[in-house]
Amino acid sequence: MTEAVKTIKINQANESWSFNQFLEKTLKVFLVTLLAVMSMLIVYQVVARYVFNSPSAMSEELLRFSLIWLGILGVALCFIKSTHLSLPLLIDHVDISTRTKMELFNKYMYVLLGAVMTWGGYVASAKNLTMLTPTMQIPLGLVQSVFIISGVIIAGTQFYKIIQEIKQHPRQGVVLTLYVVISVILFFAFTYIKGLDSFDNYLYDNIELISFFMLFLSFLFFLLMGTSIAVGLAFSGIFTLFLQIDFLDLISTSSEKLFSGLDSFGFLALPFFILAGNIMNQGGIAKRLIVFAMLIGKKVPGSLWQTNIVANMMFGSLSGSAIAASTAIGGIITPMAKEKNYDMPFSTAVNASSSIAGMLIPPAGAFIVYSMITGGNASIAALFLGGYLPGMIIGLSVMLVAYRFAKKIIIQ
Repeated sequence: MTEAVKTIKINQANESWSFNQFLEKTLKVFLVTLLAVMSMLIVYQVVARYVFNSPSAMSEELLRFSLIWLGILGVALCFIKSTHLSLPLLIDHVDISTRTKMELFNKYMYVLLGAVMTWGGYVASAKNLTMLTPTMQIPLGLVQSVFIISGVIIAGTQFYKIIQEIKQHPRQGVVLTLYVVISVILFFAFTYIKGLDSFDNYLYDNIELISFFMLFLSFLFFLLMGTSIAVGLAFSGIFTLFLQIDFLDLISTSSEKLFSGLDSFGFLALPFFILAGNIMNQGGIAKRLIVFAMLIGKKVPGSLWQTNIVANMMFGSLSGSAIAASTAIGGIITPMAKEKNYDMPFSTAVNASSSIAGMLIPPAGAFIVYSMITGGNASIAALFLGGYLPGMIIGLSVMLVAYRFAKKIIIQ
């Protein structure tokens, strides 16, 4: 009987894995195809603008909407693969039982996030279904339906993982019930307190202080629980806005606000910076840069650290992404440093800190984001010109620290 139960559980796990694999592959094919189409549209737009002096409004609008679909569906793919960024501040230092409960809490929060996205996406789509886009004349609600798709995928896959976990460990069902009950009690309790005139007056007089503590304490709580950073930021922001805005209005407009925030032609530079970094890494440019950097810092103490810094500065300036630089260069330097008995924590610090220098040396995605946030008031060209000196100062500063540390521990 025990063997039969084990067989059933293994079959259920395989079915879950097969379904997740199918969904993951489908999303990957769609996103890669979408990115390829966007690449062709970018080339067309550049030629039309700078060669024929006749930019296409249709391709620009299509690129903006494609970027939103790429980003939102990419979020769903990250949740399927469990590759969303989080900081294991506490979860890696507790026993297995506590870790399992924390992971269940995170899955529960991901289901709630998917539900919020689905609800907000439905409200936004229904509201704007009759509104047509300026150029292509397609329903705006149809474009915003990506939030419904992504929300259903996130909530569905995470809920399915929870069900599978409860089937294997029935006690987790009690823990999940406890999470649900606590969250419902906290919601209604806070709604009741918020409706009191005395609290409303106190909140009005101390809104900055209360919002500050609500935002940062809730975000710290999610970080300690090992929740995805993006999810922690989303819920801490929702909790803070809930102090002043009705919950139903807040959730119903969340997707619409997120859509308008992402609807910017300038943001197109960001995924293509990352794509350029990956292409250069796969094409071997990262290795050639490291060879060149090793020639520069060959006789300097801590030569591998100096090589890492110089290569990060050059690769980061080409890709415009600190993550792409640290991943590409660090992935090659780290095994070499380990083989030569370099101090690995310090090697990691060198790689992380020097990658920022490359991010500041143009072209830089951070400057483009800053310009978009300021509504275009900050010139991207001026920011690019202003980034050279700070980027070089950061790189040289890290090189100096690495040199002093290498001399101290007598490493070559």
